[in-house]
Amino acid sequence: MPDPSVIRHKGFYYAFGTTGNARTSDGRIFTTLRSRDLVEWEKLGGALVPPSLNRRCQYWAPEVIYSRGTFYLYYSMGGVETEKFELRVATSRRPEGPYEDSGARLVDCESNRFTIDAFPFKDDDGQWYIFYARNFTNSAPGEHPGTALVVDRLLDMTRLAGDCRVVVRARFDWTLYEANRRMDVYDATFDWHTIERICC
Repeated sequence: MPDPSVIRHKGFYYAFGTTGNARTSDGRIFTTLRSRDLVEWEKLGGALVPPSLNRRCQYWAPEVIYSRGTFYLYYSMGGVETEKFELRVATSRRPEGPYEDSGARLVDCESNRFTIDAFPFKDDDGQWYIFYARNFTNSAPGEHPGTALVVDRLLDMTRLAGDCRVVVRARFDWTLYEANRRMDVYDATFDWHTIERICC
């Protein structure tokens, strides 16, 4: 269960985990489990109906929330062939799914080629935000190139405002993911640092 997301709804906990490009027994993406006590778990199959017919397409980091009668599954989709990962959102009327992709891409304010680990957050005033990770190829004194965290406001549950703000950049040597990492998509080699997952 990489990248686990857990929600509670009507006395049950539902957990969702990354499956990459592997389908569950029902042909869906993202392992889905249910529990009453967070100890004993029942397998429910998969959550997301694959939006792409390409079986090499990867699906990562599901995050599920509930708002006004609809369950929203935020995830990242992409892979080797496209050399990019983009944030997407799917919806369902039931917590376990099936979730159908909305057709909406959550486009980063700088159209970054790699966005992942969406985490929706509802503020006290009712405004929704999305925290997520994206790549930074630039560096400045005290900042390393790599994957780091930003936040953007949601105009509605499927559209970003396009005003992303940096939350945290990699600043310390211990965040090194890979030294001398060749990244052909950027035609460059980096000492690549990574800060990806956030939860509130």
